Amino acid sequence: LYDSVFNRLFPLGDHVILCPAHGPGAVCGGKIADREMSTIGLERLMNPILQLDREEFVRFKVEEQHLHAPYFRRMEVYNVEGAPYFGNGPNPPALTADEFKEKWEEGAIVIDTRPPPSFGAGHIKGSFSLALKRLGLVGWVLPHDEPVLLMLASQGHLDYITRNLSRIGYDNVAGYMAGSIVNWYKKGLPVERLDMMTVPELKETLDGGEDWLVLDVRSHEEWDKGFIEGAMNVYVGLLEKRVDEVPQDRPIAVICKSGTRSGFASSIMLRA
Repeated sequence: LYDSVFNRLFPLGDHVILCPAHGPGAVCGGKIADREMSTIGLERLMNPILQLDREEFVRFKVEEQHLHAPYFRRMEVYNVEGAPYFGNGPNPPALTADEFKEKWEEGAIVIDTRPPPSFGAGHIKGSFSLALKRLGLVGWVLPHDEPVLLMLASQGHLDYITRNLSRIGYDNVAGYMAGSIVNWYKKGLPVERLDMMTVPELKETLDGGEDWLVLDVRSHEEWDKGFIEGAMNVYVGLLEKRVDEVPQDRPIAVICKSGTRSGFASSIMLRA
């Protein structure tokens, strides 16, 4: 890889435009800058990995860890045999609260894409909290053949969500809640809540000697750069399979870098 980059790509010239095959946040592009394209010159000057010498570069790549969600195995088969045609069919239907409730009671899984604070304020029991930019995390927990229901912050997000779910093999979206959770409230249907804490509140709690477990769901690489003393680290993608390892004898504060993965992890904990 080092030889390909430095001896084959760099000689093409700094003016050459680079179009990434993956977007920011994807497993294969987790550290890609959030821009649609770059140039060889910009990457050569600004990319910290390209400032390493050959030995350092090789060591970095050898020690680098990638966590692959279970859906990758299905994607590998599709890459070899060809993927089924998902097409560009109509978006899933808008459902009334009663219709949504019926499908939910029949076993459909709810993906709640509202911001974590909205999820915490009230959500349908068993929902997964998945922020828009973290949709790929669903591949860690959701069987690809299960029907899915969507709870949206805005109907304008529908096309983006269904398109991105289908790209990783989830095309069985049975519908979305018309009017979002407001219509669920209006019907008097049950919701669960999840308390949220600010960083100062968590620090005050821990400094006050209260016996809380801090569950850090960042990656091992992030953990190695710094963590709260006494915290437990389980990567969010592995949490569902390791949830029995998390002690339940005291309050739990789930943390990540920005609050989106901890929201997802909390929803996993609530389902356990």
